[in-house]
Formats: sequence, C-alpha cells, structure tokens
Amino acid sequence: RHLVNMKRYCEIAKRYELHKTHPATQVMYSRGCPNACTYCTTPGIWGNRVRQRSARNIVYELCELRDKYGVTDVKFFDDTFNMSKKWMREFWKELKLSGLLDEFVFRCLGRVSNADMEMLSLMKNCGCYLIEFGVESGSQSVLDNIRKNITVQEVRDAFRNARKLKIYTKGFFMVNLPGEGWRDIEKTKQLMLELPMNDYALSICMLFPGSQLFAEAGIEWTADADVSGEAIQSHVREYRGRYDLEQLNRIVSEIGNEVRKKHGFEYAKMLWNLNRRLIYSEIKRMLK
Repeated sequence: RHLVNMKRYCEIAKRYELHKTHPATQVMYSRGCPNACTYCTTPGIWGNRVRQRSARNIVYELCELRDKYGVTDVKFFDDTFNMSKKWMREFWKELKLSGLLDEFVFRCLGRVSNADMEMLSLMKNCGCYLIEFGVESGSQSVLDNIRKNITVQEVRDAFRNARKLKIYTKGFFMVNLPGEGWRDIEKTKQLMLELPMNDYALSICMLFPGSQLFAEAGIEWTADADVSGEAIQSHVREYRGRYDLEQLNRIVSEIGNEVRKKHGFEYAKMLWNLNRRLIYSEIKRMLK
C-alpha cells in the first residue's frame, strides 16, 4: 500500500460504496471458491481450491491500516466471506487481542447457505454491518441449472436472519439465465419483493471469461494470457437466452421500478444511518 496514494485510493470507496466510517478500503482474505456456479469467473481464474489467510494475518493487516492510514472500516472483497465458523471465531479472538474489536467494522460478500443465525451472530460480533448475498434467481430449477447449490428457502432464511440481527443486506439477482422462462423471471421478481433487504442489483447474465458458460460458448481465451480488468471486459459476450437484449433491458427496468417502490424506504434508511454515522465520525475527527 505504500506504493499508492492511500488518501486518493480510499476516496474511491467513499465515492462508490456505502461505508459506516471513512477512510475505508478493501481487503481480501482468500483465493478460490469451493462452488462452481456456471456464470462465475472465479473457478476459471482462481480455481476451486480455497486458500485462506489466517485470522492473525488478516488482523495484522487491519492493525496496519488503522495505525498507518486511519482505516477502521473495510470491505472484504472475497466471493464468500462466511465460509467457516471456525475461522470466524478465530477472527473474533484476534480482533479482541489486538484491541481492534471495539473500533473495527466491515461489509462483505456472503453465501446464503452459510448464513444461519450462529454464523451471522459471529460476523455481527466481529463488526459486520452489511452483507451482499448472491441470489441470482427466485426459481429453484434455474438455480439448479446454474449449479448455484442453494435453495430458495435458504435465501429467505439468510435475509430474515440478517434482519433479526440488524445487519443490512443487499441482494444480487440476474435475468437471462440458462433455461429461464417467463415464469422463472416472475418468481425472481416475487422473491425480490418478498425479501427483507435494504438494497439490490438486477443485471443481465453475460458470458465472462473463466466461467463455464463462456467455455461452453467456444470463445477462445486463457486465464494465463491476461487477467487485467480491461482484457477480461473486452472478452465479455452476451448470453443468448430466450429474450433479446431489448426485451431484457425492458424486463430489468420494469422489475426495478416495482422493487424500488417496495424497498425504497429500506434503502433510504440504510443510507441515512450510515451517512449519519459518517458525519458524526468526521466531526469527532476534526475536533481531535
């Protein structure tokens, strides 16, 4: 980090993502993913074998962020932060030993199948205030098609558990998935309206380098050639499902309008609460 302008770097987080305090930045504690979702680039780039840093190693980095740059709020940018309860318990112990426990907070990406009350309580105790869950579809048959290895009921349980613990949630959803028809899209919309979430993102399934869908399309690309963001984006292609791009954009717009009406207040509440804390922290910082 000493090689970059950290003040400028942290401004990116402030501009594009909600955080409880600032400055804030990103940290990764693992590589790889044990799952094999067909639309995801991770298996093709990082592989399916998971390599986790130790909780002590992560806390050492967090202490450096606090002491050198004043950062006590991070986003864990891993595909799945809630992989292991054992690791999360060790994380809590190391945070406590370091003196960070009472001042460190974080947001992360999580998996609904690992989001029972015990896991989410551990995460809450470690400072988690926002979890982003990859849901993708409200249709069980579509979830099975893309090898998501989750159930719709697990989705419901994860969001409800987070709400009970007062952890903010964001859901990621897609249309244009393999085998998806109009009834499946309707199920996705209904699930989005039903879930107690604060924020959402609805996108169109595309073919990304490294994913199984990309490989099945027969497009030439190798992960050892160039894995820069620019190179990967230049190879992204449209997945040819049942609907053309114009229809898909209309579907996304119409569903988005309904979901915003339903969850707009929840998003506004999260926005106000997080920004209010930011304002208070900035005032305290200036008065020191």
